[in-house]
Amino acid sequence: MRYGLDFGTSNSAIALFEDDRVKVLPVDPGQGRPEIMNTLVYIRRDGEILVGRAASEAYYRDNVGREAVKQKVTTDQTFKSYFASTGEIVEQLVIEVDINQPGRFFQAIKSFLPEDGYGGTEVWGKFMTLEELVSLYLREIKRRADEQLGQEIDGVVLGRPVFFSPDGSGDELAEGRLRRAAELAGFREIHFQYEPVAAALHYEQELAGPEEYVLVFDFGGGTLDTTVVRVGKDSWKQGDRRDDILATNGRVIGGNTLDEEIMEHKLFKYFGEGVRWSEQRLQLPHYIFAMLKRWYTIPNLQQQQIYDFLDDISRVSTGRKQVKALETLIRKNYGYSLFQEIERAKVALSKDWETRITFIHENIAISEYFGRPAFEKIIAGHLRRIETCVDETLVAAGLEPGQVGAVLRTGGSSYIPAVQKMLERKFGGAALRFQDAFSNVASGLGVAAAHGTWNH
Repeated sequence: MRYGLDFGTSNSAIALFEDDRVKVLPVDPGQGRPEIMNTLVYIRRDGEILVGRAASEAYYRDNVGREAVKQKVTTDQTFKSYFASTGEIVEQLVIEVDINQPGRFFQAIKSFLPEDGYGGTEVWGKFMTLEELVSLYLREIKRRADEQLGQEIDGVVLGRPVFFSPDGSGDELAEGRLRRAAELAGFREIHFQYEPVAAALHYEQELAGPEEYVLVFDFGGGTLDTTVVRVGKDSWKQGDRRDDILATNGRVIGGNTLDEEIMEHKLFKYFGEGVRWSEQRLQLPHYIFAMLKRWYTIPNLQQQQIYDFLDDISRVSTGRKQVKALETLIRKNYGYSLFQEIERAKVALSKDWETRITFIHENIAISEYFGRPAFEKIIAGHLRRIETCVDETLVAAGLEPGQVGAVLRTGGSSYIPAVQKMLERKFGGAALRFQDAFSNVASGLGVAAAHGTWNH
């Protein structure tokens, strides 16, 4: 027996094909949908490791409203400097660390797999490779699945995107790292299948008609993959399906990208975007707003010189309230919870015409009307990139839109109404198949695991 495991940027799921049916296992109890587990890892200073919903809840409890206390620490790492007068000098690297930090929080770790320049990080005095970090999550999801089944299963078919990186240059590195992480997690037999192909496998089980072409539109938290696959009534029982993949394409764009756009276009104004200070009417430095676009880069601004700078300009600026809100956001670790509210508002617009982004903590007072038209305007450039990606995939497959029998959507971002409208306009409403966008890849990987349908 083997698991099918969809290790996603934002969410993950694990499935098993048994008794002629596939079951996605409920490995994160307490969630609204316990079979979907957030891809999060939180390592506390005392060594406790939490994943999924428990990780986000612990991080929130431990950090929100907590002020960072930075201290310079000399590390074991060294670097070389050269001076004409003294020659080469070897110095130890000195960094600033938050000595009160209760835990390390890791989100979207899948997105780092193809990055050659990121090998890992130090966690409480021990360097952990990226593979080791990923294995913490995979080991726990495997343990929970094994516990439910009452037996240990050490075989797995892991999903992987068509492209881990924009040009595919990091694909071999990324797959190798994911394989190593699975080995560290306790898997012994490890195979891979493209995530879009897995979605097609799920669809084929219910296919009653003749052979047809489907477009798998996989739009998740970190990446977009578009794949044209030839499917047939009994094809899901076959082995290697590479010959049935007519074309693949992708973009490094996902739900996280759209969250960043909302932050920039709707909320920067609350944190000093329009503030002017001094007689020269200077603006706040651009690097500050570059850090604000992602919640996990905001702590990089927790530096005393930045606090001093903000304190100085708040006295001579046109927006004292906004500068104080900015300082509070940085100093008190509100970035993660603010982006959770952004995510909630974005999801709400998939079913509602309007909502509000509301975030009121200390000096931060946000109550921003947010309607679907405004959201679609903000993401218009990305929507064009998405449609271009689809068009390129069809051209590569040698197909016209009318020759596509079904469009299979997967990934939470595929629920965005503007994305659905684009697909309906191009392929017709009847072509869209409304499978479970969160679990159909895991279901397909479960089918692949049972019938040997993986990449060779």
